[in-house]
Amino acid sequence: MKFRGEWLRRLVWHESMDESEAKIVHTEICDTTRWSIVHRIVFEFNQKFYESYYSVGATENQDESPYEFEDEVDCPEVEPVEKTVVVYERMT
Repeated sequence: MKFRGEWLRRLVWHESMDESEAKIVHTEICDTTRWSIVHRIVFEFNQKFYESYYSVGATENQDESPYEFEDEVDCPEVEPVEKTVVVYERMT
C-alpha cells in the first residue's frame, strides 16, 4: 500500500496523529551509515500492519528528516509472528 511521505513523517514524529488513524507498534534501528541512521517501523492502519524504512541524520550537523524527499512510499503489509528464542545465561 502506498502512503504519503508527509503522512508518514507526521506518524514518526507523533505530530497530530489520531491514534484511531494509525499507531506505531514496533521501531528499531536496523542500519547505520557514515551520515545516517536507518530505522524500521511497523505501524497499524485500518487493522492491518505495514512496514517502512526511513533515515535521519546521524549527528546534529546532518540535516536529514524522515521521508523528506518522498512523495509516496510503498509500505508492504506484514503480520505479527510469534517466535521462540533460546538465550544462554551464566550459571550462578
